[in-house]
Amino acid sequence: MAQLLTTVSAATAVVLVGTSAWTINEVGKNNRAILQLSERELTADVKRAQVAAAAFAALNTKIDAAAGAFAGLDTKIDHLKPMIGHEHSAVREFVIAGHLARAVSPVVVFGDSITEAAVLPVAICNHPIVNAGIGGAGVDQLLRVVPSLLDGKSPALVVLAIGTNDAYPTPGRERQFTESYLKLLQSLAPTVPKVVVANIPPVDPKGGLTVAAGIDANLIRRYNQLLPKLANDAGASFIDLNKSVSSEGATETLDGVHLAPSSLARWETATAEGIAKALGCSTNAGR
Repeated sequence: MAQLLTTVSAATAVVLVGTSAWTINEVGKNNRAILQLSERELTADVKRAQVAAAAFAALNTKIDAAAGAFAGLDTKIDHLKPMIGHEHSAVREFVIAGHLARAVSPVVVFGDSITEAAVLPVAICNHPIVNAGIGGAGVDQLLRVVPSLLDGKSPALVVLAIGTNDAYPTPGRERQFTESYLKLLQSLAPTVPKVVVANIPPVDPKGGLTVAAGIDANLIRRYNQLLPKLANDAGASFIDLNKSVSSEGATETLDGVHLAPSSLARWETATAEGIAKALGCSTNAGR
């Protein structure tokens, strides 16, 4: 009996040892399989990450290229802006210079788009009229272009009808306007025998262009208070266009700034009469 138990125990031990060995072997196989699977997944993940990184790098390159293209486009637009903004002025200066080259002892009416739109007499007091209105011009632009336009010319009279485009309420604007206007008058003194200063037509504060452009009606009123004194100090004549264009205290405009036909007609009449008065004749003479 004891011998049988010993034999069974030994057999059981052999089975247990065998089972443990098999279990360890299977666990090892499973672990190696899991490890190999993990390595394959890790390799695949690395490859996917590399592909994604390459794709993002390519996308970033395209984005950088697009940004560069947009920057180049912005630069071109910035270069074009002054060309677009000043193209009309350049053309007008060319046209005015051409008219002045053919005119003998002319009356030259400098101004902005209101002047440019005006239909003036062909001549007053036998002096040809040159419409030298430049849309968008202010006193500083006239200060730059008038000396060159009048260089070598002998105008009988010059009219200055400017100021609407200077009525932006920026710091020091009123002082700058006054100083520039004085310099303009002083530049004319040596070569122009007669100068006429015209004040600024009123604007509609609620008009579309008045609001969009930020033109200050109160600043125009202050400019108009200055201009008679500037004219008087310079020995120039004065035309009150602000009063002339108004009908019963109101001024008709197209957009708050540019004069409607009825108002513009009054502007034209007042300007012609002011020129004739300064030259000492009637507006019918020399038409």
